[in-house]
Amino acid sequence: MSVLCIILGILGLCTIPTAPGVPVNLGSAGNYAVLARSGVSTVPQSRIVGDVGLSPAAATFLTGFALTKSLTGQSATSVQVTGSLFASDFVTPTPQNL
Repeated sequence: MSVLCIILGILGLCTIPTAPGVPVNLGSAGNYAVLARSGVSTVPQSRIVGDVGLSPAAATFLTGFALTKSLTGQSATSVQVTGSLFASDFVTPTPQNL
């Protein structure tokens, strides 16, 4: 039976059931669509849905986004991001959250 299923599997006619993947707990990192260490670059046509976090690099390494910093200094926005951008050099508590 297993030899037949292997042959049929090679032909794409038989599938072997597998266990479903278990989600990985990302802790607080699960809140970010993009989480980087050294930099994030974009081109004007890019679209990111969710927050962007950058640490230990500074906000100057978020390139191509045309950032608008919030009044509190804890985050920034961009027309290319549906969400907020955070960097390690923003006002506390942002560095600790990253």
